[in-house]
Amino acid sequence: MNEYPQHTRAVPKGYTRPDESIREDLCRRLAYSDAVDVRDVEVGVDGGVVELSGWVQDRRQKRWIEELAAQVPGVRDVLNRIRMAQQRASASADGHVSGISHSSPATGSAASSYGGGVERGESNEFPKGRDPYGGTTNPMKSVT
Repeated sequence: MNEYPQHTRAVPKGYTRPDESIREDLCRRLAYSDAVDVRDVEVGVDGGVVELSGWVQDRRQKRWIEELAAQVPGVRDVLNRIRMAQQRASASADGHVSGISHSSPATGSAASSYGGGVERGESNEFPKGRDPYGGTTNPMKSVT
């Protein structure tokens, strides 16, 4: 499946893997994976930075794709803008924008950033971050 070894010990000084080669390798790995459905996922690469976008069914798949991308030789960073399918309905209903997840394979760190919107809870819950009680967080307190 993969003509490159999983872990590279060293590369010649000054060598950087071409973006199209990185993209091709990642797309091939995704296409042959039984772990996730990637039909609605897009992959872009610029300067060794992978940008993932589109839709998956759950957070496990989103994280799995990000981890797979970080393991591809030549990837310097991963911008994960993939959203979960349940967010698709929310986004079209109220313009909600979820955040991005950002991972750096060089440090092994990961962080999430959510901006431009609020997170939704269960479908029967009021969206977190919004105040339906006119400025009070107590639903029993009346607003005058």
